[in-house]
Amino acid sequence: KQVLAEITKQAPDFLPAWRRTAQIALAEQKYEESLGALKHIFEKNPEDVDGHLLRGQIHLAKKETAAAIAEFQGVLRQEPKSAPAHYQHAVAQLQAGSVDQAKLALQDAKTNAPGFVDAQLLLAELNIRTGNLDTAIEELEEVIEKQPKVARAYVLLGGAYLSKKEAVKATE
Repeated sequence: KQVLAEITKQAPDFLPAWRRTAQIALAEQKYEESLGALKHIFEKNPEDVDGHLLRGQIHLAKKETAAAIAEFQGVLRQEPKSAPAHYQHAVAQLQAGSVDQAKLALQDAKTNAPGFVDAQLLLAELNIRTGNLDTAIEELEEVIEKQPKVARAYVLLGGAYLSKKEAVKATE
């Protein structure tokens, strides 16, 4: 943090330092500090996509769901193929209780970044919760085939098979 403070002091127009400062403050749950760093970014570049993604994440963390959704939708208007924006939009939709909207956003994230494991896992989890077990199993088997070290995929796959009353497959 001290190094970033020195960088932003010496080079106040260097936006990556402000962005990293905002990320660290968000991770530390210092939301006002994070918003303060974002203010510097938006003064120089009001359309900064990464800054808007961060501001959406702050809204999510503060349980300001409507504001988070609006922020992510704004990013998606600028960058319609942004898989991280689609993923964050899905998380915000879940926070709002809109599972179907979340699934659509996750599908968009997958389409734009086929190897986006977090999106695939969350989509599979939602499909399990909503009873779309075969779809979830297919998704999880794809993840495991491409990335066999993702432990959460095996846990979710076992749960999907148990939900289908296929205990033998659940333990394979």
